Amino acid sequence: MEVGSAMPVNINPIFPLSYNLADGKKKYVLFCGAGVSKDAGIPTGWEILLETVRHIRTQKEGENKE
Repeated sequence: MEVGSAMPVNINPIFPLSYNLADGKKKYVLFCGAGVSKDAGIPTGWEILLETVRHIRTQKEGENKE
């Protein structure tokens, strides 16, 4: 290893964020989870899956009637 070369360091990305918040310069961070999109009317992954299954079932039931 060469003198003065740095070893790669894996830093958890939350650490720089927490230091920025702690410096007292009134920076704001908004953490959004799945509930934000749900409240905006965007279906969840589970709801999309259920709707897809309903569509497939409806198509199969229509094919069986013919």
